[in-house]
Amino acid sequence: MKKEITVRKLFELLHQQLGRQNWWPTQSTEEMLVGMVLIQLKHV
Repeated sequence: MKKEITVRKLFELLHQQLGRQNWWPTQSTEEMLVGMVLIQLKHV
């Protein structure tokens, strides 16, 4: 059986299990933009 959850609920579940990961925010706008591009490329 498939169970659908929202992105927010997924985030909350991961946060409960793993705690704060300290990967966001970045040190600069450039790091944030590069990270966004890399995330998109990973899913292509």
